[in-house]
Amino acid sequence: MHSRPAALLLDVLIGVAVFGFVVTGVITAMIISQRGMLASGDRVRGVLLNQQALEVVRSVRDENFANLVAGTFGFQVGTDGKWDLSGTGVTTADGFTTSLTLEIQESGAIGVTATTT
Repeated sequence: MHSRPAALLLDVLIGVAVFGFVVTGVITAMIISQRGMLASGDRVRGVLLNQQALEVVRSVRDENFANLVAGTFGFQVGTDGKWDLSGTGVTTADGFTTSLTLEIQESGAIGVTATTT
């Protein structure tokens, strides 16, 4: 059998094309995976900030239930070292904003919604 230069060139081109597709697929999978991990980290951070906000409401409630009034609030540590409800939201250094919405229900209970964006 005689190998023709054109057949060899065609084999090389097909090999390079297949290799290129494989490399492109691997790189695309890595990029998608990294984006997913970053989004997952953001969701975890948001959940933790919401949990902190709910703990703030529990702390204020335990201090004095009368301090809980209807509205949308942020929170901060007061000069006395205790949590205070203030403003309309609190923004962290990494750009998340957490706010608390308190609603007085007919039963006298207070409904609390923590939102982090």
